[in-house]
Amino acid sequence: MKDIPAFRPSGLVTAAVLKRDSAADYLAYNGSLDAVKVIGTSSTRRRAQLLRHDPDISIKDLRGNVDTRIRKMTAGEFDAILLAEAGLTRLGIRIPGERFPIEKFVPAPNQGTIAVVSRTDPSLMEGLSNLDHSQTRTDVAVERAVMEQLGGGCFTPLGIYCHEGHLIAEVLSLDGTRTERIETDIQTIEQAREQGRRLHTSAKDLIDDAYQKLGIQA
Repeated sequence: MKDIPAFRPSGLVTAAVLKRDSAADYLAYNGSLDAVKVIGTSSTRRRAQLLRHDPDISIKDLRGNVDTRIRKMTAGEFDAILLAEAGLTRLGIRIPGERFPIEKFVPAPNQGTIAVVSRTDPSLMEGLSNLDHSQTRTDVAVERAVMEQLGGGCFTPLGIYCHEGHLIAEVLSLDGTRTERIETDIQTIEQAREQGRRLHTSAKDLIDDAYQKLGIQA
């Protein structure tokens, strides 16, 4: 669901949101964790969070599907790679490593969630509604509401996670040295939007800086 655009063409609807799998990031590595010096990821969020945790770590760009990424690590291009744990679970891949705590490494909004998008056909929607998990739908709707207020696009390092109404959201500088963060309980979507607006105001310089440094037109 994290890859579905916030605004979709008319005639389409999110007919169901499946129960969420793990939203956490997973650091896969061979050998000892102490020997990890070079980590592969293409995510600006993951890069910023890693640098916040350890400014001395070296981070290299990593792209491709999960098998390709693991193969590159096995070939020695990286000591470790950072992936979504849900992807590994769904593919049945077991690999040495560790799950990152969500409180410290806040995931991308809607990470670990599968949405079913369909035509706005009542009979189709009724059948698919049996797949819907109401708590997950509510949580990811909160995350989307905050994300929409923040803007910034996929190149701005930001993490947003809601579980049973408890929201954690943060915006980081590209180098991980600065963070603006909120943590609160949410009861309505409007409250989520308000928190998103507040975070956008406090983190505006970080968002603008990411645009400028990456050479992207705001």
